[in-house]
Amino acid sequence: MSHLRTQSSRPPDEWLSFAVQQHRQGKTAGALQAAAEAAKSGGRWRLEATVLVGECLFRAGRIHDLGQLLETHPDLCEDPRIKTLQARWMSRSGNIEGALTLFRGLMALPEAQPLYRLCAFEYVGLLNKEGRPQEAWTLAEEAHRRTTRPFDVRLMEHALDVSLDWAQRGALHRMIQASRPAQRTAFILGMPRSGTTLLEQMLDRHPLVHAVGETPMIPHLSDALADAGGGWPYSVFEVSPAMLDQWQAKYRNEVRSSFSIPNNAWSLDKTVFPMLQPLILGSVFPQSKVIRIARDSRDNATSLFLSNFDPTWGWTGSLESIRRVIAAERRAVPTLLDAVGIEHITVRYEALVENPEKEIRRVLDFMDVTWHPECLEPEKNLRTVMTLSHEQVRRPINRGSIGRWQTYAERFTGTWPA
Repeated sequence: MSHLRTQSSRPPDEWLSFAVQQHRQGKTAGALQAAAEAAKSGGRWRLEATVLVGECLFRAGRIHDLGQLLETHPDLCEDPRIKTLQARWMSRSGNIEGALTLFRGLMALPEAQPLYRLCAFEYVGLLNKEGRPQEAWTLAEEAHRRTTRPFDVRLMEHALDVSLDWAQRGALHRMIQASRPAQRTAFILGMPRSGTTLLEQMLDRHPLVHAVGETPMIPHLSDALADAGGGWPYSVFEVSPAMLDQWQAKYRNEVRSSFSIPNNAWSLDKTVFPMLQPLILGSVFPQSKVIRIARDSRDNATSLFLSNFDPTWGWTGSLESIRRVIAAERRAVPTLLDAVGIEHITVRYEALVENPEKEIRRVLDFMDVTWHPECLEPEKNLRTVMTLSHEQVRRPINRGSIGRWQTYAERFTGTWPA
């Protein structure tokens, strides 16, 4: 951020915007520096910067520093966002009852309603930690009822069915592709809460693998491809190779330069949502590689339902819609990856946890890089994790989440495969 550091006259909104950008890239130090510049303007900018700094420290697992931050700004403690940070600090410091009380009060405040969903699902997590799983499930049901938006799973299923039909008829072999191979570019595909973050953090410990987190570039490419080709997914037959080359170059330049990735190292992106976006990889990133991860569908569904995802992801609000999305992913993604010619390997989450060295060696062989023992210590990864798994991956690899669904076994019918 040297180009910003020398320009102290920049307005606070620019400093704050840059701090958010740094934070989303997992660059905590840069985010904290930029937020400190914004805070110098005082007033509401100090409040906004303090909230952002608190979020950065929380995500980075710097709980002691978060506590010191809150002590430094007692005059801001009535803001609901600061109270939320206080509750998070309490929960991570062992004061579970204090955190529950504070979250409960926040959920009841009309002025804190924008934070209701966040507080409710934090409360859900604490109830589970306290051995009160049925109360946690009931609260998650209420939070979904109040905040999760409607979602028509049939539209997703239909789009996948169309793509699968093309794949089975060989049509996808004729889709337009970029003329350049996307060398040393890898993607992790998997349902949310299937182990994607753990796998990413393990691979990121290798000196020749640089994880870039969840960049917004792939969703942007998806929208651009749809706009340029007259709709999605038909656009993969319409756009020009020159345009695809430009998008690939933009992605590689921005991602690799932003994270200072050397030419001999892999970029590893876990942004890709595993549905229609295999078509993006096939068209924009030929010769890239995909590591796909899958988990017991019932454990995956339990974690999805009890987690605070974007409320527009309405399918996470019921077990039935989650089951249909998981089934669609398993039915479609391997076939689509084969059809567009993307090399891929599948990792089972349970196998990764039970025998991490064997599974990571297999993935590293697939990427043609040598074994590196630090891959077995993802908890030592200093890069800030922006996903909902940020707390779990700070702990050594463990099997604690395997079989979690059995606590709620009565909620899973015979339609649920393992």
